[in-house]
Amino acid sequence: MKKLLYLLLISTTMLLLQGCSLNSRIKKADKQLESGEYFAAGTSYKRVFSKIPAKDKDLRARVAFRQAECSRILNYNNAEQMYNNSIRFGNTDSLVLLRYAQVLQRNAKYADAEKNYKLLYAKDSANVLAKNGLQVADSVAKLKANPGLYVVKKWQTSMRVVLIHLVRCF
Repeated sequence: MKKLLYLLLISTTMLLLQGCSLNSRIKKADKQLESGEYFAAGTSYKRVFSKIPAKDKDLRARVAFRQAECSRILNYNNAEQMYNNSIRFGNTDSLVLLRYAQVLQRNAKYADAEKNYKLLYAKDSANVLAKNGLQVADSVAKLKANPGLYVVKKWQTSMRVVLIHLVRCF
C-alpha cells in the first residue's frame, strides 16, 4: 500500500513538473502569439528568455526574435534590443535583418538602419524590401541634412492664438 502511495506521489510530481518545463512555456507563448495576444506572448517570452541557459544560443535567438516580433507589433522601443539579441545569439535569417532595420528606421536611427539594409541586400539582392529600405534610409539622411524653409508649429500653440482672437471678438 505504501509503495503504491509513493508511486502515485512520484508520478503526480513528475506530471506537475513536466508542465513547468521551458518547452511547455514556449508552446504556451507560441499559442498566445498565434491567437494575437501580443502583450501576453511578449511577457511569456520575456520570462522564458531569462530561464534559458546561456549555452543554448539557438533557442535564445529564437525566443528573442519572437519577443521582438511582439514588441514590434505593439510599437514598443525594446523591439530594437530584442532583434539585436537575436542577431547576437546567431539568428542571421533575412527576416530578422529586415525587421531589425525597419525598427531602427522607425526609431530614427537611419545610419544603423542603412547599414542593416546593406547587409540584407548583400545577403539577398533580389529582396525588394531591402532595396526600397536602403533608398528610403539614404533619402531621409539627405533630407535631414538639407531641411526645408518651412517651420512646423505645434497645433496647440497656434490654436491658442485663434482662441484668444475669438474671445476678444466676443
